[in-house]
Formats: sequence, structure tokens, C-alpha cells
Amino acid sequence: MSGAPAAETELAQRSFYRFTTTRPVAVTMVVLATVVFGLVGLSKLPINLLPDIAYPTVTIRTEYPGSSPEDVEERVSERIQDQVSVVQGVRRVTSISRAEVSDVVLEFTWGTEMVFAISDIRERLDRVRLPDEAERPLVLRYDPSLDPVMTFGLTGEADLVELRRIAEEELERELAKIEGVAAVKIRGGDEEEIRISIDEPALGVLGLDIATIVTRLREENVNTAAGTIEEGKTEFLVRTLGEFRNLDEVGDVIVDRRNEGVIRLRDVARVTRVPKEKEVISRIDGEPCVLIDVYKEAKANIVALAHAIRDRTFGTPAQRAYVAGLDDPHPTADEDSEPEADDSSTDGAKDDGAAHRRDLAKQRKHRQMTDFLAQLTRGFGAELELLQDQSGFIETSVAEVRDSAVIGGAFAICIIFLFLRRISSTIILALSIPISIAASFAPIFLSEISLNVMSLGGLALGVGMLVDNSIVVLESIARAREDGHGIRDAAVLGVSRVASAVTASTLTTIAVFFPIVFVTGMAGQLFRDQSLTVVYSLLMSLLVALFVIPMLASRNAPADGEPERTYKVVRSGPLFRAVESLYGVLLGGALRLRWLVLLVAVALLGLAASRTSHLGNELLPEVSQGELYVDLFLPRDATVERTDAVVEPIEREIREFDGVARTFLAVGVDKQELNDSDQGEHSARILVTLAPSTNLHAAEEQLREDVRRLVEAVPEVESFRFSQPSVLTFSAPLAVEVLGRDLIELREVSASVEEAIRTRVPGVRDVRSTLQRGNPEVVIRLDRERMASLELDSGQVADLLRSKVHGDVPTRFAERERKIDMRVGMAKRDLGTVAELLAINVNPNGSPEIPLASIAQVRRLDGPSEIRRIGNVRGAEVQATVIGFDLGTTQTRIEEVIDAVPRPAAIDLRIGGQKADMDDSLDSLTMALLLAVFLVYVVMASQFESLVQPLIILCSLPLALVGVVFVLEALNIPISVVVLLGAIVLAGIVVNNAIILVDQINRFRREGVAKFEAIARGARIRLRPVLMTTLTTVLGLLPLTGWLQNLPIVGSTGEGLELRAPLAITVIAGLLASTLLTLVVIPTVYSVVDRKP
Repeated sequence: MSGAPAAETELAQRSFYRFTTTRPVAVTMVVLATVVFGLVGLSKLPINLLPDIAYPTVTIRTEYPGSSPEDVEERVSERIQDQVSVVQGVRRVTSISRAEVSDVVLEFTWGTEMVFAISDIRERLDRVRLPDEAERPLVLRYDPSLDPVMTFGLTGEADLVELRRIAEEELERELAKIEGVAAVKIRGGDEEEIRISIDEPALGVLGLDIATIVTRLREENVNTAAGTIEEGKTEFLVRTLGEFRNLDEVGDVIVDRRNEGVIRLRDVARVTRVPKEKEVISRIDGEPCVLIDVYKEAKANIVALAHAIRDRTFGTPAQRAYVAGLDDPHPTADEDSEPEADDSSTDGAKDDGAAHRRDLAKQRKHRQMTDFLAQLTRGFGAELELLQDQSGFIETSVAEVRDSAVIGGAFAICIIFLFLRRISSTIILALSIPISIAASFAPIFLSEISLNVMSLGGLALGVGMLVDNSIVVLESIARAREDGHGIRDAAVLGVSRVASAVTASTLTTIAVFFPIVFVTGMAGQLFRDQSLTVVYSLLMSLLVALFVIPMLASRNAPADGEPERTYKVVRSGPLFRAVESLYGVLLGGALRLRWLVLLVAVALLGLAASRTSHLGNELLPEVSQGELYVDLFLPRDATVERTDAVVEPIEREIREFDGVARTFLAVGVDKQELNDSDQGEHSARILVTLAPSTNLHAAEEQLREDVRRLVEAVPEVESFRFSQPSVLTFSAPLAVEVLGRDLIELREVSASVEEAIRTRVPGVRDVRSTLQRGNPEVVIRLDRERMASLELDSGQVADLLRSKVHGDVPTRFAERERKIDMRVGMAKRDLGTVAELLAINVNPNGSPEIPLASIAQVRRLDGPSEIRRIGNVRGAEVQATVIGFDLGTTQTRIEEVIDAVPRPAAIDLRIGGQKADMDDSLDSLTMALLLAVFLVYVVMASQFESLVQPLIILCSLPLALVGVVFVLEALNIPISVVVLLGAIVLAGIVVNNAIILVDQINRFRREGVAKFEAIARGARIRLRPVLMTTLTTVLGLLPLTGWLQNLPIVGSTGEGLELRAPLAITVIAGLLASTLLTLVVIPTVYSVVDRKP
């Protein structure tokens, strides 16, 4: 009786699928419409390197001019930290107090609605009482897209002042006009300022002070709208123009009036136009340059924007070809060449008019074809060069994944042909790949997924699986043909027999991606796109297998006169018959020695589990991009000029290294940028661009070692580190947090931890502490009682010292579209030493003169470079990178080492860096893996209406673990987010073969076949589709591993390989091991569990 419901179900399925053979035009039109909609969606998809990742981090930056790190900590950082630490969703608050700048960094839990969080932060900042001298706090969202999408360098024979002017007046405005550009920032070169150097003796004789001069300049340099007047029917706008037009007008400003006349600015000060003190010195391959950074708008597509910027800067292809023709001494005639004069013409005026129009047309064309920025700069004797372009790596990486998918699909088709050895059947199966992929782009577009390494990686991951369902369906149709059914009946019968099995196998594969929604941290956002694209493509492949394949197979009739048995003969070659025969013998032996087979399987599983602890772990593999940053740090008291003198020879040596295409050096830092806390005048960054290579990772590692040997031989360099342009941004890979209250103890313990890690932890490089010696300080302690007796106050003296030492900028000088600072201060020749500082008269409007030394005590000391607060406790970080070892193993070794470091009871040590991110991501992915296995069981239990048989099928999962562990250990690949995602994908794939196998055995059992005969027959029948689906999937994934990189037919550069290879290798290793063991172990387990004869 048990077979009756199954027969009724199969009959219903036959009637349902029959329309695929009777309505081929309708099916074709539906497929065509779906493909067209998919291709339309594809044309509208943006291209990015990675999915849009909303980093839940906010930085509150507050400038407090003229303050030391201790003052910034006490009067700014602590106050802000106390207010914002209670914002909902905050999991960590860190403050970094440096001279004149406070950064308070808030890290939120992933998934926090940042718009509301920032609104709450702003509200709480309004309650903070800050010093009057402090600027308004800025709330800055951290996002790697804050890095410029493109950076240009402007070089030339002109001086740096002129190059800066060209960049500001000619280039900045034009680049900012491009749609999608958010901002253009100019760095380097020489900025100008109007310096008003006060003659202190003359000012004292006249009884004036700097404040008077500052006020007069601010009052005089104004343009003011006075309103409107009407005269008759005309209304006039009244304006007063008082802005300075030249430096003579500045010098003519009247600062005071006396009985004997007026006192002008030139009488007490010298007005000059000079370069500002340098903040940044930049060079391209050793040549001084000005930098132009281009930033994109939040929603702008990087690749499309980069193309638009390149066209505007270097010209379209047509413009470049035109300019190249101008430089050609032997140009070819074109359609614009002026024709020879017609001597027979009698109308000279007419000819002159035509020639004039032709000249105007040629001039107009010349202007249009030379209207791009690189050509414009050449007119000023300057050259514009592209230094960095995020879109290049993005396009190459995306193309790599796309090509891998194409090559994988070609491999899969070849395997299909080798098994079927029939062109028509191969074409039918091959069509399922492009149809499934094209149709997937419609839901991908509706889900707002971009074309990126992850989403295309999902398609490449699934390209080999897209034919799996079609293979099973076509194989079933072929079996029906062999049983003597007609071609249309065979198509309907074949699909109805396996429809439920292929649906279940597809749903199990799809089910494993649903737990991704529970993955927290960066991993969840990073792999969402990949998961959805796999789901969409597999669903489309299922629909293709159930509806398109039967339709195509029903039209694939044998030629007239071709014997019916030919179909079976063609499909069964001598090689496969030998494999089938060998498998039959192996399976028979396994069924006779069932317990021995199970014992061996358990032993292999136990061995694999024991080796798992040797794999190590890391968050994400480092991505090689062909570019490397080298950050160099001198002592904190180093000026930009001194830093440049030390670093320039290093940069020159690096240029000579093998494989280096170009170097770019930036010394110092633009204080208005969101920079690392340890950057300043004492720091330099060298961007090294490598020549194209088939093994970028090896080239980068060699470069690191060469640079390390070079820099370690330069004693002036206190520390250095390597980094890469932002792709995935995290904390330092390795970091030890040293927590305490006393700065001296923190510095001593940090030095001990730094030395212990450097000498006792293998594989650790570039060890450095964030608590470095700071700038030398002159600390002035005012004597309040002495000042009170002289009728002075602290604020008055402090303001006076700031004006004389730092200078005031009361107004700006307007020159065309530029605004130039006008700085008032003492002449450098009058204030160059501490002794001269002590001699400053702090009573400029009174008598007698009161030198600073008479009311203050002055000390010289070295303050801290920065003061960190991690939570509510002061702290420092000892940071390092790791080479040749995985992150998890190295962190474990560091924990052992720092436990032995002697320290006061008030000092705590703990592991920081990427540890928290790694632990969160790996733990959540492990939970997702367990949930995936649970969902697979739920789907199979529902399919088989049994609680036991899904457990038989799940035995294939630990069998896959055997292959994964051994292969990862052999290739020295640690467990990472990418590997665990591969394991999740594997959980949905490896059960498919077992599902098909068990389903066939159950079918024979329902027909009354004895247990062992049903197992043997079912296993032999499903051997071919199992091998075909496995090999197509494996070969479809093979290009993603990078193993084919050096083959001429592949032509891969391997960019972005680190993000996709571990996943592909995990799936391949697990699938191969599981398939080989499943064909033997699953039938054996079935024979043990099924007690019926």
C-alpha cells in the first residue's frame, strides 16, 4: 500500500510537467523574457570591489589650539568621553589626546542604526562645556570610502608656489564639476600667506600692542552691502568696497592717530608675501609635486566616476589621438584638411568666406579636442600624473572573478561532453549555465547588489553547480529512453521521477545561506551579497532543470533510422564501464565488511578532528594589490625639513629595488585631514607601486624584506610599519593594550612588552608602541600673586603670548578666487630662542616694561606624544604585524609571553587588535554552520518524511571534513572567515549526492527490491550523475583557486585571489573527499540502519 501514494504523486507530477513538451514556444518565450529582464538589470548594476559595508564607527575630532596632550585630555577628551559613552549601542570608547587635537572614537555594535546614533551624539555634545579656545567638535563617520578614489600629482619646471596655484585655480574647480565628485583637496607645494612681522621695539615706543593691529586689519579688510536706493524707476544696490587689493594698501592701514599725525602699519611692521611653513612635502619618483585628491559622493560608483575623471584629465580616446597627431611630424590627411584652392573660381570673396569658415571650424575643433586638464597644465609647463586609482584594482579583481566563472563553466561543459559524448545533450546542459546566470541578474538588481568580488564570486561559486540539477534530470530522461519510452513521454517521466529529489537537494544548498543573517560583525555584511547571488542562481537553475531541460530534451529526437539502443551505447564508453565495474566490486566488498568500513571512516574523522587545532586562524587573508605603504617615524621633535632629509635617501634607494614601478613620498601631514594619531611633522609615508607580476603576494613580501633591511640600518628612524590601501580596514593585526593611570609606568611597561614580543615571539615584525616621546615643551607656570601686584591676569598674558608666538590670522587677502591668510606675529629674528621668549614684554600698554621671566617659571621637558584612554582608563598599545604565521597562533604565543612581563599591580595587560573582531566573526560563523546543518536536516526530513534517513545523508558532512582539514593543513591555509563560509556552502552541497543516492535506493525499495540489491543497483545507477555533478562543480571552482594562474589560456594576474581562493579550496577538498567516501560509506550506513530485508 505504501507504493500507492507515491504512484499517485508521480502521476500528478507527470501531468504537471507535460506542458513543457506540448508548449515549447510558450516555455521559450518565458525563458527569453526572463533572460532579457536579467540582462537589463545587469546593465544597471554598479561595479565595486566589495559590498557596501557600513562601518559602525564614529570619530569626534576637536581642535584645541596651543594645548598640550595633558591639557587636551583633561579639558576636552575626558569631558566628551563622559557624555558620549552612554549613547545606545556603544561597545567601546577610545580617546586619543595629542597636542592641539582630541579624537574620541566610538565603536558601535554591528547593526546599529548610525543615523540615530549620530543624532544622539550631537545632542550630547551640545551639553559638553569646552574651553573657549576649543573649536566646535566635528562628528566624522569612519568609512574606507573617505580615502580618495583618485590621487594626481602635478609636477613641472615651475616653482611649488606656481604649481599650487595651478592646482587651486585651474584643476580643483574643473574636477569638482564632475558628477559624483564630492570634494577635491590640494596638498603639498608651497602655500602663500601675507606675513605681518611686528617690530617689537617700535611698537613698544609708540605704546601699541598686537591686539590693536589685529583689530584694525579685521575692520579695514571688508566689503559690505549697504542696501538699496531708488532713483526714478531704477533701483541701485549700494556696496562699500574695502578689501585690500595689494600689499601697499595693507601697509597703508592706519593703526592709530596721534597729534603729530597718523601711525600706519608699515611704521611698526613689515608686510611680505611669503610661503607658509610647510606641512607636507611630496615627491613623485624624487621630483617635487603638488597632490590633488579626489573624493567621491556617498552613492557614486567608483568605476564610472573614475572613467569620467580620467576622460576629463587625460582626454577621451578621440582627444588623445588628436593630440598625438599634433605631435606627429608627418600627419596623415584627414577630412578636416583644407582642400587646395580652386584656380578656376571667379568669386574670390566667396572662397575667402569659405576658407574663413573652415578656419573657424578647425579652431573650434582644436579647442574641443584639447579641452582636457592634462593639456591645460602643459600650457603652464606642468605635467599631470595619476598616482593612485582605486578603480584599477576593482576592475581587475572583478574581471578576474568574471573570467574564472567563464573558464569554470567551460570546464564543466567539457566534463559533461566527456561523460555523455553526445553534442546535442551537451548543448542542452550547457545552455542551463548562461540562462541561469542571466536570469539571476533581475533579482540581484532588485536586491540592490552591486557587481563586486563577493557577488560575482557567488556566481563563480555556483557556476559548476548550475548544471547539477540539469544533469540529474537529463540522466533520468535518458534512463526512461532506455526503458523504451518515447521521447516526449521519456522527458515527462524522467523529470517527474527526480523532481522532488533535485528540489530537495537545491533547497538544502539554499538553506545553508539563511543562517548568514545571524552572522554578526563584518563577515555578515561582507558575505550577504555572495549568499544572495548563490541563492538566486541556484533557484534559477532549478527552474531551468525542471522546465527548460525537459522541453529541450523532448525536441532532441534521434535521426531517422538510428537504432533506439544507440542512445545507451553512446552514453556508455569503455572507460566508464570499467569504472562502473570497479565500483561494483568495491561496493560489494564494503557491504560485506560493513563494520570495518565504518570503523575506518570513524578513524579518519577522528584524525581530521585532531588536526583541526593545528590549522590556526585569522580574520581575513591579506589582499595583495600591487601597492604598499611604508610609514616611517622619526623622533617627535623632528621638523618636516629634517624628516624629509632623512627619508629622501630611503625613498631613492627603494626606487632602485627590482619590481618597483614608481614611488610617491609624502612627508608630514595635512592637519585638516582625518589622520592616524601618530602622524605629524616627524612622519613620512612612501607609496610603492609594483610592476605587474603573476605573483603579487611574493613580490610584496620580497619588497617588505628589502625595505625592512634598508630602514633598520638608518638610526634616525625610530620605528616604521607597512600597510596597504584600504580594502578591508581593521585594527592592527596584533596589539597588546597596556592599561593604567600613571604615564611613566605605562611607558616603562609598554617598552618591556615591546621588547618581549620582539625577541620572544617568532614571526612578529614592526613592533612599536603608541606611547612615544612627545614634542619638547616649554612649560610656563605663571605667578598669580606677582601678576596681581602688577595688575595683570592669566588670560591677558596667555592671549598675548599666543599672538606673539603663534600669530593671529585676523583676515584673509582676496586674490581672484583664492583667499590668502594674513598672519600677524613677531618676526622670527626677534623670537628664536627660549631666552627671547622670556624677554617678551607682557605689559605692552603700560610702563614700565614687564618681561615674562619676572612673572613666571619656565621649564623644558618632553611630554607624551599622545595620551590614550581606553574606556575610562589611560592606556597604550603595542602593535605589530605577523609574517609567516597565522594570527590566532601568534596571539596565543603573545598571551604566554606577556604573562611573564613584570609590571606594577596598577597596570593591566590584555590582547587587542583584530582579536575581538576575529572572535566575534568566527564564533558567529560557527553558529551559522551549525544552524545550516540543522536546516539541511529539516529540509531532508520533510522530503523523505523520515527522521532517520536524513541522519544517514548527514554522514557525508563529517566525511567532507576529512578532506578539508588535510588539504588546508597541507597548503598552510588557516581557518578564517572565508574558510568558514566555504564550510557553510559545503554543508549544502555535499548532501546532494547522498540525497540522489538514497532517493534512488528508496525508489527500488518501494518497488519491492531486496535491501542489498536495491543498494547495489541504486548506487550503480546514480554513479554517473554523482561523478558528473561533482566534477562539474569542482572544475567550475578550479579557476577561483589560482592554481591555473600561470597557464597561458587563463592569463590571470591573481588580483583579489586571497579573498576567493580559501573558499574555493575548502569546497573542492570537502566535495572530492565526501564524494569518494559517500559512494561507499552512505550505502554501508544505509544497510546498517535499514533493518528491513
